[in-house]
Amino acid sequence: MSKIKFIIGTFLCLSIYSLSFAQVLDDFDDSPAAKVEQAREQFITEKLNLSNQEADAFWKVYYEYKDKEEKIKYNYRPAKGLRNMSDEDAHTFVLSRFEMDSKLLQLKKDYYQEFQKIIGSKRVIQYTRAEKAFRQEVLRRFKENRKRKLKRQGRNE
Repeated sequence: MSKIKFIIGTFLCLSIYSLSFAQVLDDFDDSPAAKVEQAREQFITEKLNLSNQEADAFWKVYYEYKDKEEKIKYNYRPAKGLRNMSDEDAHTFVLSRFEMDSKLLQLKKDYYQEFQKIIGSKRVIQYTRAEKAFRQEVLRRFKENRKRKLKRQGRNE
């Protein structure tokens, strides 16, 4: 799981340079991961049409939620890689994943209540759609950049 997170994180960081949120990215001098988060905030804030007050409250709760989610996932990461697991270790790991999923679901339920108080149920649904659209846009742009890079490398060789 941590390898997948690392790959996705690297993927997102590399793709930040291709995002069309130029003014945010040009004006924001920080790490690529911070730029992705800044672009995410702008994208989702616009899609949900959040007022400044709503946006401040929403993003505060969002980052609290993400911190707690990450801590839960961190606590349930496997001690060994799949190749080094015995069948018994794998069984224990699967059971611990069920426990992790249960805790993550409870966290989502708890924070749904918080988000619902800030932006309402309808915009909570719109948030999930906006988050998915943002990820798809990042992936699309990463693929485009990769194609362009491969074409340039092909011409130079």
